[in-house]
Amino acid sequence: MSCTPRRETNPKLSRLHWEDFEVGDVFPAPWGRTVTEAHLLSFGGVNGDFQHMHVDELYAQATEFGGRIAHGNLIAALGLGMQVYTQVFHHVIALLEERHVYKGAVRIGDTVLSTMTVVESRPTHKPDRGILLLRNDLTNQDNELVCESTYTMMMRRRATA
Repeated sequence: MSCTPRRETNPKLSRLHWEDFEVGDVFPAPWGRTVTEAHLLSFGGVNGDFQHMHVDELYAQATEFGGRIAHGNLIAALGLGMQVYTQVFHHVIALLEERHVYKGAVRIGDTVLSTMTVVESRPTHKPDRGILLLRNDLTNQDNELVCESTYTMMMRRRATA
């Protein structure tokens, strides 16, 4: 069985430094992630969130969602993890800030796709680093936006001679 990426690989993906990024660059993760019951239970075990909407099918069926939904921050974490495969983060020094806006419910069986876009780039007062503001749009298999995450990252710059 072969795995075909959902989109062609971006030619810029080769251990990018801060100055390689341009506002508007787009980095789709090469494949999605299908959310399973194991994701919900494992994530609940890690963060202690066993809220009814995530683990109690009978309770969740009686809500406007009609069944269990994934933790919002689980989906954000999966989206960030998918971006590791693009090499966008190879020269990250630090994650400075993150923000998530949850736009839609993700259910067991949904497949989440991740597309990262460079929103802003600025140098710092130190010549060996710069700052990137990145937006990660997470969509489901129906191309509906389910989470919009933004990350401020401190990145390495190339060494100057």
